[in-house]
Amino acid sequence: MRCTLQKVLLGICFSLTPLVSYSYQSDTIQLATGEWAPYVTEFEPGNGFITEIIKGTFETQMKLTPNVKFMAWRGCEAHLRYSKVRAIYPYYHNKKRERYFAFSDPIADSNTVFFYVKDNIQSPPHQWESLADFTQYRMIIPNGYSDEEKLRAANLQVSLAKDEETAFIELSAGKHDFLPLAELVGWNLLLKKFPDAKQRFATLKKPFNHAQLHLMFNKHDSRGLQIMEKFNKALSAFKTTDDYQKILNKYGIN
Repeated sequence: MRCTLQKVLLGICFSLTPLVSYSYQSDTIQLATGEWAPYVTEFEPGNGFITEIIKGTFETQMKLTPNVKFMAWRGCEAHLRYSKVRAIYPYYHNKKRERYFAFSDPIADSNTVFFYVKDNIQSPPHQWESLADFTQYRMIIPNGYSDEEKLRAANLQVSLAKDEETAFIELSAGKHDFLPLAELVGWNLLLKKFPDAKQRFATLKKPFNHAQLHLMFNKHDSRGLQIMEKFNKALSAFKTTDDYQKILNKYGIN
């Protein structure tokens, strides 16, 4: 009941403002994203390599200037559904999101792997075949991650952390056994927060999943869908440029 009431109140709040609130200058586009370094980050020059790719595509190929707002991930989807921004990123494509959203061509790839503390797992299940092989282990995952549903559907022991850093702190303390997280995101955070990260932490050899990351639009926004179609062509062109290769080299992306 509480969840339903929150949704109703959220809908009322958004409905009190004009739906086309992103219709600012014709040469700008309103985008939203969350903190997920090194893909996207509010705290580093360039705002992450996916932000740089998106900005480069819009600016050099479409002559549009992105206005990027950082917020909580759940807020991103709400803002897009209620037309407070034109698009959000980076998002995985899944069936649940298809109801409200449309997806650009892939911007980048992401491997989700299982992180663990070496001293805590004596015989890591590197060759696991299904999630059922993790029944004896305790999982922790940041709140809001879509992979939570897969873990719970497999009847695993799952705890939620408020963010990635908290999840690693609890994993390090031995409260949990595995943390499924994007490989780049995990190592980027570990190397900043734990001086001995390479000695203490490891990942299972077999990844949890491989997914592509997209710019996500409201599927009921006809203007947004037109922009998405143009963005797809522009992205393809941008990926052939030296600017694109410089972005990959800057972040050490192959």
